[in-house]
Amino acid sequence: MIRVYNSLTYQEEEFKPINPDKVLMYVCGPTVYDSPHLGHAKSALAFDIIRRYLEFSGYELKIVKNYTDIDDKIIKRANERNMDYKELSEIYIKEYREIMRTLNVKPETENPRATEVIDYMIKIIKGLIEKDHAYESNGSVYFEVKTFPKYKAVLQNISEDELEEEEEEEEESEIIIGDKKDAKDFALWKKSKEGEPSWESPWSDGRPGWHIECSAMALKYLGETIDIHGGGQDLKFPHHRNEIAQSESYTGKSFANYFIHNGFVNIDDEKMSKSLGNFFLVSDVVKKLDPMVVRFFLISSHYRSSVNYNLDTITQAKKNYEKLMNTIRKIYQTKPLNDPIGEYDKDMIKWVEEARLGVLDAMNDDFNTPEAIAEIMSLFRDINRAILEEEKPISEGFKDKFFDFIDDIEKILGIFPKIEKALDLEVAGSFDKRGELIENLVGILKETRSKLRESKIFDLSDDIRSRINNYFIRKELGLGMGGSFDDRGQIILNLIKNFDEIKDNLEESSKADVIEIINEELAKLGIKEAELNLDAAGSFDKRGELINQLIDVYLQIRKKLREKDLYKISDYICESLSEFWIEKELDVETAGSFDKRGQLIDELLEIITDVRTELRKRKIYDVSDFIREELRKLGIDIEDK
Repeated sequence: MIRVYNSLTYQEEEFKPINPDKVLMYVCGPTVYDSPHLGHAKSALAFDIIRRYLEFSGYELKIVKNYTDIDDKIIKRANERNMDYKELSEIYIKEYREIMRTLNVKPETENPRATEVIDYMIKIIKGLIEKDHAYESNGSVYFEVKTFPKYKAVLQNISEDELEEEEEEEEESEIIIGDKKDAKDFALWKKSKEGEPSWESPWSDGRPGWHIECSAMALKYLGETIDIHGGGQDLKFPHHRNEIAQSESYTGKSFANYFIHNGFVNIDDEKMSKSLGNFFLVSDVVKKLDPMVVRFFLISSHYRSSVNYNLDTITQAKKNYEKLMNTIRKIYQTKPLNDPIGEYDKDMIKWVEEARLGVLDAMNDDFNTPEAIAEIMSLFRDINRAILEEEKPISEGFKDKFFDFIDDIEKILGIFPKIEKALDLEVAGSFDKRGELIENLVGILKETRSKLRESKIFDLSDDIRSRINNYFIRKELGLGMGGSFDDRGQIILNLIKNFDEIKDNLEESSKADVIEIINEELAKLGIKEAELNLDAAGSFDKRGELINQLIDVYLQIRKKLREKDLYKISDYICESLSEFWIEKELDVETAGSFDKRGQLIDELLEIITDVRTELRKRKIYDVSDFIREELRKLGIDIEDK
């Protein structure tokens, strides 16, 4: 029996979904105006764990996580960068997806964007007005809070007596504030200001309020009543309370049976905050740490608790994870005796079975990951003592039982992705062999791109390039790259120098157009090409910001060149950048460590697998078969998704 803490009732309850075999789950996703930080990762992992365990327990999950792609912050950031809000949100949606893939977060069933369901939001708002729960004022529409009697009690531990007292006080002091009847009323539809993105509606050209977006996407994709609604503790009020009020007022039914909220990430015991400047981007952290160490760290605390990030805590998490991996390697590499189950390891098999039950008991108790991890650590200590200190042999039976357990832990906690494939690489692959494999995989990608371009399948060809761009440019040239002030300065100088090299390689027929495009994009940064120098970026952070801006300039230039059918110079830009980063990072001589080569191999295989899956969907079997055969030559079989 699974028990969950329900924020609606302030207590643990037995989990009983609406449908005995299926769970409907909605999770509030990111507002995509900036790069994902550790707080975003903490939330994503909390609900990934919940989803994983429910699936492990036999439930079919339909899970929806949205992208808020229109919002005041997005509009402000787009204006600051002289970009369209759609371009900005697309950049950060792609980055968020890549971070989720890196952290082994399973993809959701649906990832709708707010702007995709505007019509459905308008339908709900009309319904709320018709039912006297909302009103129009000067082109905007507001939800009238007092028409939802239990508003103040939702997600707040307030007694009925206290609620009545508050309501009486409210009635005595009701005032008109601006366009709203009451200060607590919240916007369902906002009349747009001049120059802002807008959509037509019966009330004005405007855009939706934040709260109605999630209600609309949950109702549209999951139905009127869902099992679980999730999000961070900071969303309890006003966001989730307002969601409940408008959704239940519209449908007349319970919105969600369980509300689940995750805790925060603290930095040195202080809440992580951009205003305090003490936040960490996931992309920066995973440059220094194995992404699975980051995942392991964030799930080592209970999902409802805050986790404290500092050098000591992350170092301890790294040590603990490495202990787990070392034990797994030891057992994998140990040749078992030719005996299904020996007398000598019956105790160890019993330990594995007991640990498995302990993990399940912990997860049944409100997804208690720290207790589950404690069970795993205890088991591994006992096994290490038996194998290393007491030098007990192991049998085929024990080895099978152990790796069945590891497979279950991966399904539940997601901390050992593709473990046997990774171990195969370690056993078969020395440092040099990993380098050789990297070269071969890069060769397959290059040849695949060539075949795709010959067949004029440019979107997939570009997808390969953009995936590698995302992995290297954003990872290596992004804000967190460049371990020192001088490193960042050198990157800026190289990017500036590249503008001249591009111009030197232009054909006369296109030279004027390309130079105009370059100058236009640089002008958006408020600088001219001649003024580009290190003085424009006088601090460590400003240099990082300028690097990101210059990368955006390159990508915008390439996009405009392709719109003008100037593919040759567009490709040259990519090739010139390649000299700066692909050769730097994919060259075997510079793939900096054994583990780094392993991460790169995983990323390249992921790209190749995804491309092959898309090719098979499109029935482009010749290129798909080429990839399969080339991988088989390397001793790699990939499963079709």
